[in-house]
Amino acid sequence: MRTLMALSLMALAACGTSNTAEVSPDGRFVDVDISSGGYTPAEINATPGESLNLVFFRADANNCGGTVVFPDTGKKVEVPVGEKVTVGVKAPESGNLAFTCDMNMYKGTVVVAAH
Repeated sequence: MRTLMALSLMALAACGTSNTAEVSPDGRFVDVDISSGGYTPAEINATPGESLNLVFFRADANNCGGTVVFPDTGKKVEVPVGEKVTVGVKAPESGNLAFTCDMNMYKGTVVVAAH
């Protein structure tokens, strides 16, 4: 049984999926709710290079938000129903950092404000 559990955890790590919090110690915390309407807020304003802790929460399973994908970084994070999952990210120096559901139906963006 332990071997099976260890193999499952290794498989999750290999595909970049994680249920563990990845907190940026100096980052600002932003709550992001996942519902049948998508992400709220869907747009998060940030300064260039700012560290953020995006705290995803999914109240129910009536949506496709069980996995949050950051296409530019290859990071994938599972968001179980009723649990908060924190993802530490760094805003780009310019442009945006996108995040989506696994099916690419829900879209969110960290928007870097121009100076």
